Amino acid sequence: MKRALGLILISTAAAHAEPAVEYGAGAPPRALQAIQPAGCDLAIDLHGAVATVETRERLINTGSIALAVREDLAIPTGAVLIGAAIASRNAATPSPNSSAGSAGPTVAALPVPAAFSTTTITDADALGPDPLLVQALPDGYRATLQPIEPGREVTLITRYAVTAELTGGALHLALPGHPDGPACHGIVRATPGPGARVTAIRAANLDAPHGAFTLGAAPLSIDVALDIPGATPIAWTQTERLDAEWSATLITVLAPERRARTGAARALFVIDGSRSMELVGSPRVVQVMRAIAAALPPTTELDAIVYDRTAARVLGEFRPSTPATLDALAAGITHHAAGNGTDLAAAFAVAHTALAGARGPSLVIALTDGVLGDTDGAALTQALDTTTTAVDVHAILLDPGHTRSPSTDALRAPIHHYGGTLVELDTDDLDHALASVDDWLRPAALELALTRSTGNRGASVPPSTSSSNTSNTSNTSNTSNTSNTSNTSNTSNTSNTSNTSNTSGTSGTSGTSGTSGTSGFAIPGELRAGRGFTRTYLHREPASGLILTGHDEAVFRVPARPAPAAPIAALALAAATPETLTGDDNPSAAAHLSAQRTLDHARAAHPYADPGHAFAALATTGKVAASRRQMVAGGGPYERTVALADPPAPSAPPPTVPGPAPSAIDKLTLERLFRDQLSPRAYACYQRALGTSPRLAGTATFDLHIGRGEVSQAQVSGLGDATFAACLLDAAYALQPPLPDFTVNADDQTIVHYPLSFTVRDDHPLIMAGDADSSSPLDIDAIQGGVPARRRPIHVDASTPLGNLPRH
Repeated sequence: MKRALGLILISTAAAHAEPAVEYGAGAPPRALQAIQPAGCDLAIDLHGAVATVETRERLINTGSIALAVREDLAIPTGAVLIGAAIASRNAATPSPNSSAGSAGPTVAALPVPAAFSTTTITDADALGPDPLLVQALPDGYRATLQPIEPGREVTLITRYAVTAELTGGALHLALPGHPDGPACHGIVRATPGPGARVTAIRAANLDAPHGAFTLGAAPLSIDVALDIPGATPIAWTQTERLDAEWSATLITVLAPERRARTGAARALFVIDGSRSMELVGSPRVVQVMRAIAAALPPTTELDAIVYDRTAARVLGEFRPSTPATLDALAAGITHHAAGNGTDLAAAFAVAHTALAGARGPSLVIALTDGVLGDTDGAALTQALDTTTTAVDVHAILLDPGHTRSPSTDALRAPIHHYGGTLVELDTDDLDHALASVDDWLRPAALELALTRSTGNRGASVPPSTSSSNTSNTSNTSNTSNTSNTSNTSNTSNTSNTSNTSNTSGTSGTSGTSGTSGTSGFAIPGELRAGRGFTRTYLHREPASGLILTGHDEAVFRVPARPAPAAPIAALALAAATPETLTGDDNPSAAAHLSAQRTLDHARAAHPYADPGHAFAALATTGKVAASRRQMVAGGGPYERTVALADPPAPSAPPPTVPGPAPSAIDKLTLERLFRDQLSPRAYACYQRALGTSPRLAGTATFDLHIGRGEVSQAQVSGLGDATFAACLLDAAYALQPPLPDFTVNADDQTIVHYPLSFTVRDDHPLIMAGDADSSSPLDIDAIQGGVPARRRPIHVDASTPLGNLPRH
């Protein structure tokens, strides 16, 4: 048994941050001038795959008036802000270092509702200003510091939690840059879960002795390399109580770092040359083919098969991997005329013949956009018809316009059977993706699943509330079926199916669902070597042991072991909804209210900043400051006090234009397509068929799969004449649907059930075509520009040389 892997390459970025500004009485907002950054420190604690990051940023007022500061916080995408504090001291007092305790007394921020009123203090003796407010923005967080007196130094302290990306055999963190001030000095302390050992810590791909690093204006990558003995993945669990009844658990699965075995004798590229691949473009296909060939051993022999409705070899023989061979393959790909139809099974059958009798292992490398109609994965496996030791199957999916392949499940079937890889690439980011081409052949664990180790053996884990570091693809299908039948037995059924992809996270891991719960909890079915994933879920029962099952060369059963404690609750609650707790997308009013109360209590016990919750450091001066703090900490109402009125916030960016809505080919376009292209060709087919079958009549039904401007699959049924049916099938494959523009159109597939009735009336054939709603038939003779016009018989007078033939 070989191994297969799934890979989706996507990118993430930190939220955009506005430059910090200062303002005061009579001083409108401006870039920092009197307020000067005095230093920055970062402390990263990795417990398992969860990183808790504390930032200490020092600011000094070098001016002559009190000034407030508003600053957007740069934190990684997906991070959850879980705490804030502020400290103040006289800047003239010597500070030997930047460690805690040298910044003066610290005032911890309390969680408060985000909806509060603000009042300007008039009696400073009764109550002073609240020195700090941290709020969540649509794309990040913002800190507002109330007046910093001249000569004072304040330290802004923030804490956030984020899950690390599990890739390349390391825990990976992407820290946004710190452009507003001096570089930050940081340190990483890592405590992995059982079964893993830290071997190195790197910052920007350079060794970081003792975990020390420096963060400047540019983003910085932190990698904690892990050594995982053995060949099977490991699994960790981290659980945190939410209240007396509910808990949050994070599951982490990591696969050991292993390189692929190379040395295949032959590599056969199977390249999709159908019409939908025009959205990808032959130059990109050639670019990928050349990159893969360069990553193979130089002794590998190469050939290619280009297919659409039919398949044919490019070279007809295997040749050494030389520049001339690659040029010949590129020419065959480029000069192929794109056509309708996508018969990958036929291409695999040609591959079976091409590889018959090959010595040593061979590679079948399919390059496609994944638009395969309703191709059956079992048919693909059967078409290769070889042994698992003779071939590996690699599927490279090229996605145009940020789309996602609709047929990954079918492609996984031969990969899981023979072994190999499945790699999905965004063609808009192809140059970046090709940098890791030599890693695409790594082994992987297959058919992963999580089951309980106690109770009901084999039961799936509870439903998920959130996930991170793994590509999550959501497929939304909108289907419309309209069946209209007239008294002439003409029926038109059109099914419009839309597949839209929403992707989040940064992990290069994707696969079929390994296990699912009542709310869609799922893990990848495949895990590439050196990669991993995390999942969080909420549950009532005590955290029972979990078992990770799957196979590579052999079946494995790995128990999940506890990892060091981390702030799991905030990460889980940030994505939780009342429906998460009820396990019902449409709970009753009573169940929804009960779940909402549970979430509110859990969030009060494990606070974090979001659109409904903020952090505020309350005033410590004034006669009522202590009692006010006790009241707010106990859940009482909060009213913010300021000495300087907040300036107007920057104008909000224009609302994000939503992506294109599902919009398969509309009925009017289909009607014109069939009227102008299909009906004339069908008429010609019928005319030829009547020469051998004068009484031929009936209704032919066309079942078409149309996607990305291509008729990827067509079937004709209802008539017993094989020659006539073959001609009609050619007519269906000759259609030219409009190519989509993914800035306007969604990535849709249209499934059409369309009938044409053929009959002979008097002395000429007649085709009755169903229109889009089939309320009445269309007379083919009345269609302009479609069927050739009927001509009256010409009577020839043989008594003259030219008879009465027209002179023009």
